[in-house]
Amino acid sequence: MVNGHKPLRLAVCLAMASMFLIVFALRAPVLDAATSVRDSKDLGAKDSPIFDRSAEWRCDVESKFLCFENKCRRFNVAQENDDRQVQLMYWMELNFDRYSYSRCDQNGCDSTEVGTSSGAGYTLIEPGGGAFMKIDNENGDFVDVATMGTGVTMSFGVCVPINP
Repeated sequence: MVNGHKPLRLAVCLAMASMFLIVFALRAPVLDAATSVRDSKDLGAKDSPIFDRSAEWRCDVESKFLCFENKCRRFNVAQENDDRQVQLMYWMELNFDRYSYSRCDQNGCDSTEVGTSSGAGYTLIEPGGGAFMKIDNENGDFVDVATMGTGVTMSFGVCVPINP
């Protein structure tokens, strides 16, 4: 017998994920500190994967959400330091020469080996374990998705080359 709540939970989760993807597509401004580099540079052609332009990238998280069943929580992604400067709390580091992907926060980074592919204007990073990262080759916008049990963490932001 099918549990009647499972289809409802799935529909709610899909609706929430769709909402976040729409906000991402509209590129609602969230954090000026993370977008200043994107605004000042043209990262390249949409058909060229990001790993063709630089081996190392930093991806700053502008917004982050954790969703379980029918409830999502938004994370604070920046804080002010003692000098009143904004510091990002979450970012990713990519090194295509080493095939590494690191999720970082104020406590350090957790790194893993990854597979990559590119097509249809996007570079796809696949660390495995129910996670993936999709980066727009033209402007560096990204979505990073990780599952934890039945929960989903979604991070949105921009990637920029470390040494172009």
